[in-house]
Amino acid sequence: MISLDRIYDYVLRGERGPTLVNFLFFLIFNCIFIYLVTLLWNAFLGKDLGLYRLYFSSAFSSWVALTSSIHFGGWNNESYTENIKYIFFASLLIFIFQFLISIYILCFPLGLITFIDSLKIIMYQSFCFLILSPIVITMSIIRSLNALSRSIIRIIWRLLFFLTPIIWMPSEMLLSIRGNWVLFNPFTLIALPSLNIIEEPILTFPSDVMISILFSCGSVIFISFLFYKVGNDSLGNYFSNMVTPDERKNKFEKNNFPSYFSHNNVTDKKDLSRIISTDDKIRLSFKLDVQNNYFSRLSKKGKLTVLYKTNNKIRNLYDFKSNFKNGLLKFSCNWPENHNPKEELYLQFLVNDRRNNFNLNVTLIPKSLKTKSE
Repeated sequence: MISLDRIYDYVLRGERGPTLVNFLFFLIFNCIFIYLVTLLWNAFLGKDLGLYRLYFSSAFSSWVALTSSIHFGGWNNESYTENIKYIFFASLLIFIFQFLISIYILCFPLGLITFIDSLKIIMYQSFCFLILSPIVITMSIIRSLNALSRSIIRIIWRLLFFLTPIIWMPSEMLLSIRGNWVLFNPFTLIALPSLNIIEEPILTFPSDVMISILFSCGSVIFISFLFYKVGNDSLGNYFSNMVTPDERKNKFEKNNFPSYFSHNNVTDKKDLSRIISTDDKIRLSFKLDVQNNYFSRLSKKGKLTVLYKTNNKIRNLYDFKSNFKNGLLKFSCNWPENHNPKEELYLQFLVNDRRNNFNLNVTLIPKSLKTKSE
């Protein structure tokens, strides 16, 4: 199933910022960029301003969506299969939004394109985007490995921007200057849709479609291999020591949401009492039947809230540490500074997500208080 809320989250993710206003500003800013580039470069390239603006709007809108696919990220925290699915649909929507805004603000009012031709470009460009998506998703996975790979992908992507016919329109002369770097560049496919609409004999398609298809097939094989290895887990879990191959077989890794939240040693009671010295740290453990990234993933994640009662007031406990691994949640904190050491401390643990609301209670009895009562 496809969640519209998840697609919306992905569309707003990354460099565009977390709000709809930021995303709209991002689209409008790209329109200003398209207007200025076409105004400055059309004379330099000797092209008609209208045709060049139409061509650049189409190619650049596709490039923006492909760039988004690389920068979405989330591989170390999100489910591998979910991330692939939503990256594709969110990037496709970004292309459609960017293209429609660019075309209908910059080109359509000037009579540079008809409504039917704009729909044709969207269909052609979406098909090209479908072919190129596995390539950029593979680059996104490689980018997430470490800082070095992130820098390498960034440099390669910037070089590809100038080697791909986006700013420049392909002709025999330009292709002879740029040589095989263009002919074997799979991303030159984004020039195809607008070239089918613009009828200018001097222009030529700069690459064989088979090059793009071969790169795409290789990327699909790579992505499928990782799917076989990782499954519904996140790449962060798979490539780190967080989950070993034996632990991966644990049934918890298949659960996106827990079905229970219980004390570690007493599973049939919600309330638990413990005697502990006020000089010691508070250490507790709980059980959850859910995958390891439950509290750290970017979406649909669980939240742990700890409340404590002191002076007949319920307060939030913020200064604590927790670690969740293989179904075991370890909790530790110091005694609250505003708590009377001669009184019992009541703790309430809340685990919430979009499906569940669990709560457990712990009563901590100071050892000194217990000794006096005896």
